[in-house]
Order: sequence, then structure tokens, then C-alpha cells
Amino acid sequence: DYIVIIQLGAILAVFVAFYSRLRDLVKGMFCVDQASVRLAVAIVVAFVPAALLGFLFKDAITAALFSIEVVAAALLVGGLVILVAEQALPTARSAEGDEITTIGWRTALTIGLCQCFALIPGTSRSLATILGGRVAGLSHAASTEFSFLVGLLTLSAASVYKMWSLGPALTQVYPAGPAGVGLLVAAVTAFVSVKWLVGYVSRHGLGVFAWYRIALGGAILAYLALS
Repeated sequence: DYIVIIQLGAILAVFVAFYSRLRDLVKGMFCVDQASVRLAVAIVVAFVPAALLGFLFKDAITAALFSIEVVAAALLVGGLVILVAEQALPTARSAEGDEITTIGWRTALTIGLCQCFALIPGTSRSLATILGGRVAGLSHAASTEFSFLVGLLTLSAASVYKMWSLGPALTQVYPAGPAGVGLLVAAVTAFVSVKWLVGYVSRHGLGVFAWYRIALGGAILAYLALS
């Protein structure tokens, strides 16, 4: 369950990376700013489908889908889906002003339903939600930023639930020293990854990740077939 500590590091990294956005969002909600309230509602709507499915079917998902074969197949199929989507979807034009704050509940629901696929091991949550944003008509830049905002809520909820489940055992199994090192390393690497990913996807799209997934998934399946 060391993953809880890693997730806390990732949460911290996303919070720092999008600090200005989150600060304005909180201030806007206190002031009942329509754009901020709309964004907050969109984040919650996108969060709910996967959270609900994960809570209701977590045991069944763990029992049925956690295998090397499923992970490899998800990598391969996900890569093919990304390639098709990148070719089929038109290049979205950014909305006038701040595109993120124009996201309505229908767009958010589309992204949230796409996030449900990330419950399948080997399916990247961020790529699923970015692709969901593109399907809903958002630009690469807006899809990527919104993906991480939804991810912040998703990871936070999952971490709180896991820590609640573990209770005092968490601090007993992982002392403060090793836990602190793991959290710091996770936070730094996640921050660098987030900043790089936002910039790269905004400029180049998702194609390179599709080929990476196809190559890795295909290699694993070939290895399993020959073993």
C-alpha cells in the first residue's frame, strides 16, 4: 500500500503545477463567480462516474482484470484507439477567452465516462480523460489541463479512502523517514512530468504515446505467447 504515499506526492505536484488555476477557482467560488462555479461543477461531474463504478465494483475489477494479459491488451488497444482518434478528430480551436471555464456538464460527463475505462489496468487515466476531452470538442491544451484537474480530485478521493481503510497501520508499516522520501521523490517527478506533458500534448498531440503503448503492449503479448 505504498501507492498511497506515491499518490500523495502526485497530488502535491498537481496542486503546485496548477496553483494559480486552483487559487482562482477557490476565490471565484467564494465570490460566486459563474465561470468558477461552472468549472467546479464540471470537475465534480467528470469525477463521479469512475468514482461510483470503482467504489461499487472494486473487488470484481481486482479479481477479474488484474493480470499481465489484461494490462498488455489494454496498452495495445488503447494505443490503437488513440491513433484512430487523432486521425479522425479535427483539430479543435480554442474558445475565446479561457477555454477551461467554458466546459459544461455535458462535456464533463463525456470526459467522466471516458475516465471509467481507466478502471481497466493498463489504461492510463490521464490519456483516457484527455482523449475524452478531445472527443467532446476541446483543444489538446484544454483537455490536458482539465484532465489533471479531474485527476487531482480523483487521486485525492482515492488516497483519502485508502488511508481511511488502512487506519493506523499506514504509519506503522511506513515510518516517517521512508514515507517522506517516497513522497518527495514522487512529488518532484510528477511535477516535472505534468509540466512536460501539458506542454508536449498541447503542441504535438497524443500520437507518440499511442506508438509507445502499441510497442510495449505488443512486446508483452509476444513474450507471453513465446513463454
